[in-house]
Amino acid sequence: MTALLESPWPAIVVGVMAAGLLGVAYHNTGNPRLRWAMAGTLAAVLLLLLVEWLVVTDREAIADTLEDVAVALETNDLDAVLAYLAPEGDRIRLDAQRYLPAFEISDANVGGDLEVVVNRVTNPRTARVTFTGRISGASRNLAERSPYENFVRPFTLRLREDEDRWLITDYDMGGLH
Repeated sequence: MTALLESPWPAIVVGVMAAGLLGVAYHNTGNPRLRWAMAGTLAAVLLLLLVEWLVVTDREAIADTLEDVAVALETNDLDAVLAYLAPEGDRIRLDAQRYLPAFEISDANVGGDLEVVVNRVTNPRTARVTFTGRISGASRNLAERSPYENFVRPFTLRLREDEDRWLITDYDMGGLH
């Protein structure tokens, strides 16, 4: 069911295949009811696409949150980044306040290998997210500039749901803290 809600492709592929088979059957038989079946198939595919567009799954909501954090990092807006960090996430909040002002970030990306596991048993719900992140930028202190401006690491984030949004509570960067 989640596949139908996170990607339009299953509905499109099944719809095209069904419409194609109905089209072949109509061509071979000339039965006018098959045209109605083709129209019904088109209507069902459009309905599924509408549902897929309207329903935001936990994975999509978390991915959107991470994209918003990446945008906040790229604008070098510490307050915007802190807005996505849970108040109880002391370590990640302190690290953000310590390191972000020291760097001018030009680009931040969440890799395509995003893996989200939501724990629906906890209240509030929590999630564990792993991905490869990339941050490009340079130290604001010219004396401490590194020749390397790309920081690529595997990230593991822990999040919790806060009403209608997800907040980051903790993180791990490929074993580094």
